Amino acid sequence: MIAEIVVDVCEFDKEFDYIVPDGMNISVGCLVNVEFGRQNSVGYVMRLKESSELENLKSISELIDETPYFNEETLAIVSFMKEKYHLKRIDILKLCVPQLLVSNRSKVLNIVRIKEGFKKEEILTRLHKNAKNQKNIIELLSQKGSEYLNMLNNRFGSQ
Repeated sequence: MIAEIVVDVCEFDKEFDYIVPDGMNISVGCLVNVEFGRQNSVGYVMRLKESSELENLKSISELIDETPYFNEETLAIVSFMKEKYHLKRIDILKLCVPQLLVSNRSKVLNIVRIKEGFKKEEILTRLHKNAKNQKNIIELLSQKGSEYLNMLNNRFGSQ
């Protein structure tokens, strides 16, 4: 499957085709990380299709969130605003996504996970008895599996 993705790169206002890796549960409106040139960037899935006319396509690096932040109706509004107000799609799409997920300063989102092979109890016993925030973060990660670094910073404060 191929995803047409608008990439958060200021010079371009068009879709780029990327291969959807097998097993990736993706839909229109999802946020993904993609390799664009020599950098990684946030991309917005605009459409899904079976094939592409282009060759040597890159694969989507990571699905940031399975939650679709926009749908076909939103895309129609985006097209209208682009034509009527001469705006870039990426700027309009950013309005559809919570600002905690995508900031103007960083185009790559950092995801925090417990390293494979480590157990929650093992980590908790190594922490200092007064490390309350760290313990809460470990509890949260063990329940959810992963979390965005900026969300953890907002919830527990950055150190």
